[in-house]
Amino acid sequence: MTKGLERYLDNVELQATRHPVALVVRYEGHVDLAGLEDAYRLLCVRHPVLRARIHPEGDRHLLEVPQWSSVDVVVRSGGSDEEHLRRIGLEWRIERELARLLVVERDGGGSIAFFADHAIADGMAKSAYLAELWALYVQWASGRRPEVRTDGRLPAAPVDVLRDRLGDHSLPEIVKLVDPDDYEGTEAVRRYITLSPRATADLVATAKAIGTTVNAILCAAVLLAQRRQFDGRDPVDMLCWAPVDLRRRMEPAVGATETTNFIGMSPVTVLVGPDSDLVRLARTVRSRLEAVILNQQPLRDLFARTSGGTSPPVGWNLTNAAVSNLGVVRGFPPGPGARIAGFEVYSHAVKGATPSYVAYTYDGCLGIEAFYRSGTYSVDQVESLVDELKRQLAQATALRGGNDDHPRAGTARAERSAS
Repeated sequence: MTKGLERYLDNVELQATRHPVALVVRYEGHVDLAGLEDAYRLLCVRHPVLRARIHPEGDRHLLEVPQWSSVDVVVRSGGSDEEHLRRIGLEWRIERELARLLVVERDGGGSIAFFADHAIADGMAKSAYLAELWALYVQWASGRRPEVRTDGRLPAAPVDVLRDRLGDHSLPEIVKLVDPDDYEGTEAVRRYITLSPRATADLVATAKAIGTTVNAILCAAVLLAQRRQFDGRDPVDMLCWAPVDLRRRMEPAVGATETTNFIGMSPVTVLVGPDSDLVRLARTVRSRLEAVILNQQPLRDLFARTSGGTSPPVGWNLTNAAVSNLGVVRGFPPGPGARIAGFEVYSHAVKGATPSYVAYTYDGCLGIEAFYRSGTYSVDQVESLVDELKRQLAQATALRGGNDDHPRAGTARAERSAS
């Protein structure tokens, strides 16, 4: 095992600690557990950070790979996926683990959930790890013993990647070291919306027809749904936070697992009234999003977070929304006796009170997962928000013409049991 592998977390990583997020795939058929466990151990050899722990040292936090550490796969059967996923989230301790693999077995299939603390892996990194895991398993199940060598290092801290690509002179001064306690998450109320392949295709066609993007339509639909939750007829300024992966915007480009978190936020402000036109709103969102990206706002946001000068997310505010779009998730190659039939993102908690949405397209279906802070937003309010978002998306897909195939929605429990 690797010895002496350690470094301190930077401010970007400190803000993301204690936030386990899982990529969940649903499989049909049979997965050999011994092979999957072997594949996961090999993945952890290739990427030692998956065996790391985080320990406080004064006002700093050390990311450390123990010289000796076991890698276990949690296997469950019976009960709902939601129950098993939530339990892992609630029991998460960064001094004990930063990654975990969960398998829930069922007749004729099951689910595989790859958890990683957001401090060591943003969405891009998690996706890469999961793809590697499945590729290793397929090799194993096909009778080809994978050979894996450790890279012998930890992913670089975001601040070090910026320093390497842009030079010391570009970085802001460190204002303070972030206290992760200030960014502690709160359990979320989660809801899921899934569009059928037909509705997804119609939404793409609508975006092309009106000169915008699916992401801009989604942002507009979210803002309009939230605007209709509070009183008044006058338009108000609303803010959509759109994360942008900056890896490919560097020269040379940054690899998916070369660093831990390399996302910059793009704030887009638009006037929204309860009766705003969705098409106009989507066009406005797109043009302003392109403008803030051209102005390098996502990079400036990442700079600000490296300095420790940003404030923790607080407050009750439906005028804000964070909308992350993973785009088209690449399909997983079929393995002997099993194929990946579904994909989801899971988090038991949300940071701050801003409603958060994660969108992705898998197997031709657009999925949207909504996260609302429990205790801030009531279940009734969440249901009203999701119903309104469904209506806005149905309106957008109908613009393609003659479509009555509306999006369906449900809680995490209902959606998974239906699938």
